[in-house]
Amino acid sequence: MTRLLATALLLAACTRPTGARYPAPILEASGLVASRQHPGVFWTHNDSGDEARVFAVRSDGRILGEVAIQGATHVDWEDVAVDDAGHLYLADFGNNRSVRADLRVYRLPEPAPGADRARVDRVLAFRYPDQTRWPDPEERFDAEALFWARGALYLLTKHRQDGRTALYRFPDLSGAAGEQVLVRVGERQVDADAKLGRVTAADVTPDGAHLVVLTYGALLLFDRPATGDDYLANLQRRIDLDPKVLRQCEAVAWDGEDVLVTNEQGDIFRLRAARRWPADRWQGEVERAGP
Repeated sequence: MTRLLATALLLAACTRPTGARYPAPILEASGLVASRQHPGVFWTHNDSGDEARVFAVRSDGRILGEVAIQGATHVDWEDVAVDDAGHLYLADFGNNRSVRADLRVYRLPEPAPGADRARVDRVLAFRYPDQTRWPDPEERFDAEALFWARGALYLLTKHRQDGRTALYRFPDLSGAAGEQVLVRVGERQVDADAKLGRVTAADVTPDGAHLVVLTYGALLLFDRPATGDDYLANLQRRIDLDPKVLRQCEAVAWDGEDVLVTNEQGDIFRLRAARRWPADRWQGEVERAGP
């Protein structure tokens, strides 16, 4: 498929209604997830440099509430996930140049959209099993994608050198283990172009059946593995994105059959009926579109 055709298909399906963008104080949206407690509500947050807070929003960007998070610091929040028991997970694991030694995920009971504050009830501190050097010269241990599926919490790394991503699982969600060592589950080449292949977000459907992974150059849709938990093993379709149109996209979330994508500039895009796009157009190994 040519880049021109891929862009045309994307623009035909991905629309940004008038006004579909975040207002201040959401200045650099870096995570998005649909609430499982409050229909029509999404949770988002800013990237590094902000206060420890989350925002309850509608899919058109309208802010419903701002919630201060007590018991957390905001170093470099990159994504947010939600589980079936009514908890949010805030990913403070942005790790430019793979230099951080204080990576963590904060868990808290999901607040009401109009709440003033919420308190962290668990801190999941972790390290990677295969990182032995700080900084890592290949910069393989940055991450911007977090998702919860079938009782487990996962992250996807953002490689800067080779267009690959690695999938890791948190072995302990109790918060009592101190610094835990993640379990490496799988790895995949997501793009031949190292920059376009950088993974910036992920989200899974509430039934755990479908995972969407966002990169700078594409949306990748995976089906749940028949056995095990390697969510990267079963790629069903790839939908090319044009960075010149969508710019730097940093957040993705399922909204029923649709997928919402937001960029750092605050624009909100909707890809309609993503799971029903023809699988044969994007099935198979990822390769760069030609001219």
